[in-house]
Amino acid sequence: MKVYIHPEITGLKIYQYTLVLIAVNRGIEIDFVENPNEANVILSYGNNSEIKISKKFYSDLINGIFNHENHFKNDCFIKNEFGEIDYLSTIFYCVNSIQEYKAPSDDFLGRFEFKNSYQEKFSNIKINHVQNCIDSFVRINAKISNEIKTREKTGFVLTHDIDSVYGSIKEDGMFALKKGGFVDFISLSFRHIIGRADWLNFEKIMKIESEYEFKSIFYWLLKKDKMNADYSFKSKKLQRYYSIVKTGGFESGLHKSLRPDSINDELELMEKGIDSNRFHFLNFTLPEGYNQIERSEIKIDLSLGFTEEYGFRNNYGLPFIPYNLKEDRPFSFLEVPMHIMDRTFFRDRLDVDDVSKELIMWFNENLNNSVFCLNFHNNFFSEFKYRGYIKLYKTLLSYFKETGLTCYDLNQLKVDYYIPQYNLLSNLK
Repeated sequence: MKVYIHPEITGLKIYQYTLVLIAVNRGIEIDFVENPNEANVILSYGNNSEIKISKKFYSDLINGIFNHENHFKNDCFIKNEFGEIDYLSTIFYCVNSIQEYKAPSDDFLGRFEFKNSYQEKFSNIKINHVQNCIDSFVRINAKISNEIKTREKTGFVLTHDIDSVYGSIKEDGMFALKKGGFVDFISLSFRHIIGRADWLNFEKIMKIESEYEFKSIFYWLLKKDKMNADYSFKSKKLQRYYSIVKTGGFESGLHKSLRPDSINDELELMEKGIDSNRFHFLNFTLPEGYNQIERSEIKIDLSLGFTEEYGFRNNYGLPFIPYNLKEDRPFSFLEVPMHIMDRTFFRDRLDVDDVSKELIMWFNENLNNSVFCLNFHNNFFSEFKYRGYIKLYKTLLSYFKETGLTCYDLNQLKVDYYIPQYNLLSNLK
């Protein structure tokens, strides 16, 4: 695909970035040319242009108008001045979660809430809307479509946020007592006293995943207080378990605490080479959250998900490099959206059998062009307060195994998604 972008276009790099994302998504080679006679795709504002983009969209961006009520009035499409769908602007807006930029919030941590999203308004959190836009864009522009290569099947990433390892005595213990399980309470207490607390269960998790020939990533809190970890990561006990995880061929990353310390300050407490992160409580806002990551050594972040709902927080199924609006350039890290978290279902007290059926149905609707990212906390591998979640987890792993989906590790995410995008984006002028 040889693309010529008319000089009158404002926001040139934004549209180059978006076209690169489309090219990587569909396996299309792309080259930006300076002579329109060499191009098979031309972007401009004119009525005779093959791809007409909205003048208003970029003007709104630079003027700080980010709210989805302005951009998505009656549906989830940005329109150009001729009333036609501007797929490029729509893709850019959704992928980069622009609706969240400087959005007001009454959340106790100031996070962007699902109830304020266009996904809630249009009931499309489960829909890979960006992929549909990419497919429509390619189909409409016939000069592109014959260059399409086959996309690989959907894959998945298994992750575990380690928030608490000593909470079982309180949470599971109270649950056992309420259910009349005095013997269970005594057993829980005994294991806690002798240093074998039930939520120190990393080997149990690893054993379950190894039975399916999968491996996961453990995200560790490095700060201990009421809002962060209930454990000291540097203690001999935790370091022993950390070593067990590593020796078993599993991976670890930073679970950035709620404290104001920088990401790099916390990374210094881990071994060299750790370069992936998930924010504790998914506590980040945009664009500042991305700016924090950019100022750090992190190369892969896995925080982009809603606590209230499962699905696509940015309506896109694949890992992507976000765009830095302020500096008018791509960021230098890969964002891997988090789609499924155990606590989402537990909070709503949903039956785990119903959850597994619903999730598998959703997986079947997205067997291409997605990398599902799951987050199951270690405390959910319990048969007391969180009873049923081990069964749910095993059901999902069985589905992935039987369907032949690829289990991604951090290195493969870099190879398949970070490097191809980064190489193309770094050459943009």
